[in-house]
Amino acid sequence: MMIPPDPDRTIRNPTPPTAPGPPRWQISQPAPRVAIETPPRDPGQAKDGSAHRLTPSDVADLGGDAEFAEQSLRLHETFATPDQSRLRTVVGVEQPTMQSLRLEAGVVTPQWHLSESGTTLNHRGDGTVYVEAAQGGLEPIASLPQSHAGIARTSEARAVVAAALTRQRLGPPMGPPGPGIELPDVVTAGEPFDVNIESSRSSPPGCRVVNLENGAQVARPRAQRRDGQYNATLCLPQEGTYRIEVKDGGYSAVTGIVLALPAGEMGRARATG
Repeated sequence: MMIPPDPDRTIRNPTPPTAPGPPRWQISQPAPRVAIETPPRDPGQAKDGSAHRLTPSDVADLGGDAEFAEQSLRLHETFATPDQSRLRTVVGVEQPTMQSLRLEAGVVTPQWHLSESGTTLNHRGDGTVYVEAAQGGLEPIASLPQSHAGIARTSEARAVVAAALTRQRLGPPMGPPGPGIELPDVVTAGEPFDVNIESSRSSPPGCRVVNLENGAQVARPRAQRRDGQYNATLCLPQEGTYRIEVKDGGYSAVTGIVLALPAGEMGRARATG
């Protein structure tokens, strides 16, 4: 979660207010810094390929619009240098997060790491924006184990914002880091699927499933340890949208949204990509 001033003022009127006072806040999503891994072009390159910033020509090679890609990258560069005196960041951590991608023969494969100077680094993040991109070039005022969609609604995030606005200092977090969860975006109603949970605690985390249409709890699956991590097997009873909540320790439950489709629609969705 990034909390900068109004984007229009960032571009057109970057001058800070003359009167002292707490910073002005607004929730926004930062522009991720995406690298593309390409296969080696000659024997002199590293076997794992080279990494470079996404370019309009890369987008065009995938069938995208190079002109729109260039406009988007210019906009990202504009927001890449925020007014540090007026920006505070609250960053989601611990969640498996795509950080780069491999482009080979016109096919894109997501990568859950970055390749930097021959080293593979996994920064993780909030499941949508990885940590280094979410920080906005600043030291975050808080790092919370939470998903991108869930972080703004947590009590921890509200406490951080209130403390910054009132110029109070919060103490360091107590206890171990919260869990990381990995779950599909879309599933078939009535068919089981797994939620993978990474946790440093010896006791299994608590899980529950909530129907977003009516707020009713529909399941409380029990997580089991398998192959060094916890897994919970779920089965959503009917089509609809559900929130999966995983609670582990003192932090708010980490949440993720899953859409359940009828079997026929799921097949068509896979066929159309």
